[in-house]
This record gives sequence, structure tokens and C-alpha cells, in this order.
Amino acid sequence: MKNDDCYSIRYVSKQTGLKSHTLRTWEKRYSVVAPRRTETNRRVYNSVDIYRLQLLKKAVESGHAISYIASLENKELVGLSFQTTEQPPKAANEASCSDANDCGDIVTEALGHVANLDPNALEKALERAAVSLSRPQLLNCVIQPLFRKIGEQWASGQLKIINEHMASIVIRSFLLDMLRTVVVAETSPKIVVAAPVGQWHETGALVVALTAAESGWRPLYFGPNLPAEEIAAAVEMTVAKAIALSISHRIEIASIVRELRKLRNYCDHQVQIYVGGHGIAELKPRIDPIGVRCIENVEKFRAELEAL
Repeated sequence: MKNDDCYSIRYVSKQTGLKSHTLRTWEKRYSVVAPRRTETNRRVYNSVDIYRLQLLKKAVESGHAISYIASLENKELVGLSFQTTEQPPKAANEASCSDANDCGDIVTEALGHVANLDPNALEKALERAAVSLSRPQLLNCVIQPLFRKIGEQWASGQLKIINEHMASIVIRSFLLDMLRTVVVAETSPKIVVAAPVGQWHETGALVVALTAAESGWRPLYFGPNLPAEEIAAAVEMTVAKAIALSISHRIEIASIVRELRKLRNYCDHQVQIYVGGHGIAELKPRIDPIGVRCIENVEKFRAELEAL
């Protein structure tokens, strides 16, 4: 369908490189364009819509979150594009070689502050990283690698429990502050984020909550060590459409499967349940049959949310 500046969603998808489900998601959650509808309720775009979507895609590939740029005027989006003309655009969750080196330096510096029990220096290092990196880069290339290395060094005896506790307190506060500043549309679908019974670390769950916000969802964060009935109550009271649970350390498989089975039974089956974190590979064959999704990484989680 291409007639008198009227284009089908398939044509627009080819012209912009955006998948059809992404176009629908951006329209529904962020109102990035407002295509007309035919008598049969099919979307009809014009050339102005296509131009704006191309600008938005370029900005997102350069590291800008769609939730933050959706309300910008076209001329402002062009300005964002100019900022990245000296190098090829990259996906929001990817880093260039120089970015990767920068992230590695930040992680190394932060580990030094953890070893020295210097919470103020650790917080300042994270704040500088938040300024210099996009949010997906910060979460994927700094926060998660940092926490993995802290766990490895604690297990090997290089760090003490007090070092790990100090780092957890600082990173939790830092991520909570980020989560409080997230701006999400009132009409965005809600997702309950928590850590199940026996899981006390919050970093993974907070990363999940921020990732959900970047994908246009309204994260409702309820913290660690929550039993299935409490999580289900949160879903019912908030009318959430999904649940994301974080498992940050070694688990007792039978116990967590019981909790997940209860949660699946308590919730409407239209509510999608995701579980991610360390050790979930062992869970997958046990929880797939009960309708709970294992998510290996935040990139997959982001793709799943955008497809819902």
C-alpha cells in the first residue's frame, strides 16, 4: 500500500529498519507518531512519520533511551544525530572498543574503592560513569560486571564480607536514586519487580527495574525476600501485566520451584513471569512447563518486554 503519501506499516518497517512490533510499541507507549487508520483499522503513515521514525531510530542506536527522546521535536532529534556523526551509530546496549576500555577502567577503579572500604569514592566513581555513559552501558558494562567481580573476589578470599556489604549498600542507593528519576508515561504497562524468598541481594532486581523502564514499562519495585503470595498480591492490587524476579546467588532448586509454581497458580495466566540471575540455567527445565520464563541476560529481557 503506497498511494498519495500513504504507507503501510510493512513499508515503513522496511524504510526505517524498525520491526513492526517496535513501531506499534513506540506508538502505544510514547505516541512518537500518530498514523491515520483506514476503514478496516489498518495504520496509514505519511512521509513526515517516516522521517521522524528514522531520526528516533538513529538516536536510539546512538545510545539514547526512547523513553527520554520520544517527546523531542524533530529539530532536537537532528541535534542528537549531529552529536554522533563522527562515528558509526551503535546499539543502545553495545559499546565501542573505546567505550569498553572506559568501562573496564571504571570497574577497576570501583573495585579499588570497594577493597579500600571507601563508600564516598565508590559513589563518586559511579556518578561520573552515569554522566559519561548511556544508561544501558552503565547497567550492562559497569554495574553488572562490577558486582560479578566483587562476588568472585569475595569467593576467592580477596575481599571480606564487609567489603561486599559496603558495595551493596552504595550500589543499591545509587540504583534506587536512578529509579526514582525515571519518567514513564501514565499509560505504560506495569511490571512488578522483586527478589523471591531467600534472595536478599537487590542489585539484580534494580537493574531489571531500570531495564523495564527503558523499555517503556512502569516498574513497581518491592525489594528482596518476598514470598509468592505477597508478589501475587502486588500484581492484583496494581493490575500489573508482568512480574520480573531476580535470583542473585546460589539457590535451593526445589524451594524456588515451589515458590514459582505457587506464584503461577496465584496469578492470572495472562500475567507473564520472568526469572533471571545466576544459576537459572538449572531452573529452566523445571519451570518452563509451569509457564515461567528464564531470562539469561538483560538484552533478552528487553526484547521480551518490547514484544509483549
